[in-house]
Amino acid sequence: MPPKDCESSPERMTPSSGYGKETMEIEAYTPEPKRAKWQIATGADSSKSGAQAGPSTATSGRTSTHTHCSRTNHSCAITERSSTSKQWADEHEREAKLVISAGCIRRDVDEVFDLLRPRDQAVAAHANCIAEEIAGQLDSLSLNNNEKGVEELLPWIAPPSLHEAETTTTTTTTNNAKKEEKPKAAVVTTERGMYPCIITFINFVADKLQGSLPTAYRRNRNSSTPPPSLPLSPPPSLSLSPPRPTPTPLRLIYACENTDAKPKGSDGGTRIDIGLVEVSPDGTLAKSPSYYELFAVIEAKCSVSKGNRAFEQLLMYTRQLYASQHDRRFAWGVVVCGSHVRVCLLGPNKAVFASTVMDVATGPGRKTFVEFLVNCSFCDIDQLGLDPTMTYLEDIKCWKIECPTEDGGEIPSYVYSDKVIVAADRLFGRHTRCFLGSLDMPAEGSELKHDVVVKDSWSHAADKRCDEVKSLRKIRDALSGKEGIDFEYPRLLHGGCVKLWTGATDSDGKPVFIADDTDYLYRGLLITTTTGNDGGSGGPAPVWPSREHRRIVIGSVGESLRSLKSVPELIIVLRDAMKCHSVILSECGILHRDISTNNILVVRPESGLVRGMLIDFDCAVDTEGSEGDARTEVIGTHPFMSVLNLQNSPGKRTALDDWESLLYMVCWLGTYGINKHTRRKEDGGKPEKFFIREWRYGSFDEIASKKRMYLDTDRVFRRAILTGFNPNMECQTMLTRLASELRRTLVERKEPGCRGSLKRPEEDESSSDLELSDGDEDLVDPFEQRIEHCKTISVELLGVLEKYARAAEKLIAAQQEEQQQQQSWQGRLRRQWGRGAW
Repeated sequence: MPPKDCESSPERMTPSSGYGKETMEIEAYTPEPKRAKWQIATGADSSKSGAQAGPSTATSGRTSTHTHCSRTNHSCAITERSSTSKQWADEHEREAKLVISAGCIRRDVDEVFDLLRPRDQAVAAHANCIAEEIAGQLDSLSLNNNEKGVEELLPWIAPPSLHEAETTTTTTTTNNAKKEEKPKAAVVTTERGMYPCIITFINFVADKLQGSLPTAYRRNRNSSTPPPSLPLSPPPSLSLSPPRPTPTPLRLIYACENTDAKPKGSDGGTRIDIGLVEVSPDGTLAKSPSYYELFAVIEAKCSVSKGNRAFEQLLMYTRQLYASQHDRRFAWGVVVCGSHVRVCLLGPNKAVFASTVMDVATGPGRKTFVEFLVNCSFCDIDQLGLDPTMTYLEDIKCWKIECPTEDGGEIPSYVYSDKVIVAADRLFGRHTRCFLGSLDMPAEGSELKHDVVVKDSWSHAADKRCDEVKSLRKIRDALSGKEGIDFEYPRLLHGGCVKLWTGATDSDGKPVFIADDTDYLYRGLLITTTTGNDGGSGGPAPVWPSREHRRIVIGSVGESLRSLKSVPELIIVLRDAMKCHSVILSECGILHRDISTNNILVVRPESGLVRGMLIDFDCAVDTEGSEGDARTEVIGTHPFMSVLNLQNSPGKRTALDDWESLLYMVCWLGTYGINKHTRRKEDGGKPEKFFIREWRYGSFDEIASKKRMYLDTDRVFRRAILTGFNPNMECQTMLTRLASELRRTLVERKEPGCRGSLKRPEEDESSSDLELSDGDEDLVDPFEQRIEHCKTISVELLGVLEKYARAAEKLIAAQQEEQQQQQSWQGRLRRQWGRGAW
């Protein structure tokens, strides 16, 4: 149920990501789900339950399964608020190249196929038998180039010898010699020429699974009339006592006929080669599905030498699957280079697992690829990468989200949501998503009440200091009922690790659940694989930290900063958020460490002024623990990260790092706008105009050097940053003065060694001979020196923000009073006009 109108903001960087782009900031949107194009008129719903597709609209109970083979046809048109589509696509491509160059492609990992094998042994045996039979039929077709209807398939699967077939002579029954040209298997030399071959192969397998006649695989798949059934032979291994029904596929994997196309929901101008979709066994195929409906993307190249380029493009497109599909846990992809095929698995950790090359011009290669497609049709939905704890209820038009209870009990709580306020769009990392909903199930036809927020993310399991559930519980216990709390803060209701049913039961007949983490997802892949960009083995794979799928329910509801109406409202919201930050640090000892546009919400009470709320304590650390000083990892949101954070300074992180992030955030919003009415593109027609762009691109050290340079003096800061503020914003001068005073309070310090932002010689702070090198021991870093005065500077910074917030409150009150007077005057005019006074 992706939102249509999405706006992006800069990306969150984690300790495991040394490169990055932006996460998407999604405006709340209430979609109207439509019937999928392939749903026939017999009443197939967009969400199936049970072992096979049926008329039910939802799953019932934790142990039930559903297929997700008919996904509601939503679109997710993601747009970049500060970049053009081309810039957005270029940044995606840049990140994909970094993934390749960093050796994150783990080739020749055939264990990925084990993750798709059906868990039920009888079903797995049946699927294997079907795959062998379909592969045998393809073997026959590859050797018989007289078979009608295989013109599109033959160039891809035929052996090399068949491409050199010569003209042969045959004799008719009348003994009249007649020359007949035997068709050659054409050699495919272009990517577009490969598309029909790949589509025909995949759809041939799907049609055989559906039980079509042998010659029916070229039928019109948009027809809602099912083809005549010709079931494949059941395997002998299923002759059990008592007899069991023959397993049937839960879904069919088809290739879309519309190739080299831009799916609905794309955030750039990129076009995918071929899209794979899940279709109900009784459904029909859509020619042009959206990203929300895709199961996987196929990237095709005509040459084996273009493998890395194929991987790059696959990574670019797979990112969009996460942004559009809110129930996707991990993703599958296919890379085709000539007749060589690789199946790829992409998960939360920074790794792409690619299978060994399957050469479809050989029998073993075809059989392995067929097994992959067949297993995709028989396996459970969690093996496809979807989340079985999320169900879309068609009758009431909302998601039903299963949430772990705070006490870790077996009976979960449920949240019903029809709005997505944050979507995931990154290849790796937390994949954070946020839903707006209610704990109470709405009646059919009634409006859903929004009183809770559900946050779904993949957090580091080993880092107990950054446990968001633990942090929020500590905040709740410390601030609940405390006097003097005049700001909003996140109130934890439920939270914990998402658990999946393994399909097994214990000795008492109860279902067995397991934590949904990367250890379960990969099942040892991170340990057994090897590295290397050339497809060979290059040594042992690095050990990635385990990630855990966590879900929390917060009893505080807010809106994105994009909902702000004016600069005065922004200043008030920032004041509330930083007041919350300061109290939580002093009362609970929890340092947030990720101040960004995504992590501050706008709260609009029924009466009174707008309020702000600080959220997302996923990066927060408890400073009161035994390891409270060991907080030096690089973490935060890319353009808003502090200088010491970017340079991974050995000094501990303090509240000053978060205040520095707030300054960068004010400058970012002042330049690019606070809402859709004040939004500006990043280049503004003049790429050299905005120096603030340099806070976003380049390495961490480069960005840190630019920030040091622009913050050092008021003159440089004004010319490089403040002159780029959007002059069309109302009260832009107020925001400019706030940014200037925050910088002055943070940087222009009188304490020894604390002035400025550039490193200076210790013996002469006024020297103009400045040096940016980190290797000179004679230079003093003012950022490190200010750590000793953290509390004093933080109090002063909060005072500056409080001063501007009070001025903003007075300005809003004056505007409201003026508006009321104007409405009263207009009312008197209307009444006088009605009495004929004019």
